[in-house]
Amino acid sequence: MLQGTLSISTADRAGKPSTKTVSPDDERLAALVDETAVAMLARPGKPQQVTKERLLAVLPVRITDAPRHRERYPNTLMRVTENRESTWHFRARRLWWAYTVLSARGGTVLAREAVILSGVGHYAA
Repeated sequence: MLQGTLSISTADRAGKPSTKTVSPDDERLAALVDETAVAMLARPGKPQQVTKERLLAVLPVRITDAPRHRERYPNTLMRVTENRESTWHFRARRLWWAYTVLSARGGTVLAREAVILSGVGHYAA
């Protein structure tokens, strides 16, 4: 009897189906994550890192990287992972932006000035 009880999931005991359904909004939310990432990368001015938190913050529903949300929103969370910017990429993009800003001012661009303007830190550059 104990073995039979342990093999039944808690959802089955409550009379609910054990399979989770994917949200009908999953594809729409995944597309919104893609659009947000592109917009963040194209935004003028000092670059901001494309993080998981920033991508999830624009969604009309609260989604976390929890098991129940992974089952309900698999494509959305996959897109968040794919669009998240690595620290290395962000620092490179921020330095590139700093060189562009300093070049527009004219004169010689020193690496030290680009590091200070970018804010990535001397050893990260």
